[in-house]
Amino acid sequence: MSVGSSVRQGLSITCRTWSAVWILFLANLAIAALTGYPIYRGIQRFTAHSLMAREMARGFSVDWLTDFTFNNPGSFDRYATVIVAWASSRWR
Repeated sequence: MSVGSSVRQGLSITCRTWSAVWILFLANLAIAALTGYPIYRGIQRFTAHSLMAREMARGFSVDWLTDFTFNNPGSFDRYATVIVAWASSRWR
């Protein structure tokens, strides 16, 4: 089976099982929202109602990320540790 035919077959199966695809999509979206919430709260606590918060709503700022990681040492490491621990407990 070629790549093109396997993609066509996968798309046809997806069209036939559309409700299952939406259920999986929404479940993955919910899991992503739950895992991203701690970082969201950390960013919100760090920026509060500042001009930087409004700027970040329009796009991503590398300068802000550098400042955030400098002022909150270990925040991304702790977040990654929680994700790895959760994932490893799910796959045992």
